[in-house]
Amino acid sequence: MTFDPDSPLSQPAFRRVWLAGVCGGVVRWLEIVVIGIYVFEITGSALLASVMAMLRILPFAPAGPILAMAADRFGVRRTYLVLVRVMLALTALQAALAALGWINVWHLAIGALASGVYWAAELPLRRSMLGSVVAPSQIVPAMAIDTMSNNITKMLGPLTGGLVLEWVGLTGAFVFSSLIHVATLRFMMQIDDSQRVARRRSSFLRNLREGVALARSNRVALLAISMSLVFNLFGFPGMSMIPVVGDQQLHLSAAMVGFLTAAEGIGATLGSVLIVRYGHQIRYHGRFFAIGCIAFILMMAVFSIAPNAGLAWLALLVSGFGVAGFTSMQATLVLIGAPVSARSRLMGLLTISIGTGPLGFLLLGWTAERLGAATALQLMVVEGLVAWLIVMWRMRDVITQPTPRDH
Repeated sequence: MTFDPDSPLSQPAFRRVWLAGVCGGVVRWLEIVVIGIYVFEITGSALLASVMAMLRILPFAPAGPILAMAADRFGVRRTYLVLVRVMLALTALQAALAALGWINVWHLAIGALASGVYWAAELPLRRSMLGSVVAPSQIVPAMAIDTMSNNITKMLGPLTGGLVLEWVGLTGAFVFSSLIHVATLRFMMQIDDSQRVARRRSSFLRNLREGVALARSNRVALLAISMSLVFNLFGFPGMSMIPVVGDQQLHLSAAMVGFLTAAEGIGATLGSVLIVRYGHQIRYHGRFFAIGCIAFILMMAVFSIAPNAGLAWLALLVSGFGVAGFTSMQATLVLIGAPVSARSRLMGLLTISIGTGPLGFLLLGWTAERLGAATALQLMVVEGLVAWLIVMWRMRDVITQPTPRDH
């Protein structure tokens, strides 16, 4: 297979780390659907089914800095390999329990929590590796390629999960996931780890304090962390209201609600393709990042007041382009703006800001219960716009200048 010599895909090390992420994305979205369906079928509880998905997000905030500390002490690749091996063992155990008929909901809950820790490793570990195996000029297209593949797995994973569960049952789904973990392990073991960063030994609290100090002194990284907080509290939770608005306000069928929900993923994939192609021309990464965030938030406002399904679908499609710009720049800002020795700790803090997402979901859900989904979305947008403007004002020096590169 041949690749454009200017593309990150031309580098074997990048392909292996990227493919490890593709494998992780397939397992993640496949299991979210498989376990959600299975738990609902055996318990009849929609709440328990949703809790299984929530457990995958809960570890983000505490796991981020812990994984960053482990990476500083033991190395990024070695820490990631340990996680993959643990996930392989747990998934194989779940497959065995399912085959014997001994699987219980609490087994699945433990597996979901462990998967959440593995998911939290994306920024401080795997994406840090992606940034280290490509040249500085290739970081933007590298992150865009990774974002694009994640969007694709987000679309295809649920479909695959439903088919796997129907064809081979829960046991087969876990066996399939185990085989994908084996492929991930193989990709990561083929990466050259000869270039090692000096290892650090520090406590969790000291590591966290040092990460905060680094973020306060690095304005580019601080923008990534603070704007991610805005997005995850006041932006991304809006996706949870799409089925409610589609049903209650637009009076759509279940199939049409599914088509409506897919619009954001389609837009995000198309946007990622454009960034892969033209991302090397971006100089004001912070500005691009901020525009992606506010584009998504404002499109949630348009969606909430859309009088028909066509405008609602178009708003969600455009919101996907905002997501593409936001997510492709999120890790990029840290990778191009911070020294290699600080990346893991700063990525750990970035993971904490992403881990605040459940608070946004809870707040939006609580408001929707009392005022309705559309009104709750509109209030969330106003709150998000205010928070976005505050960050923009305080970080205007980063927004208005080309991104400095600390290498």
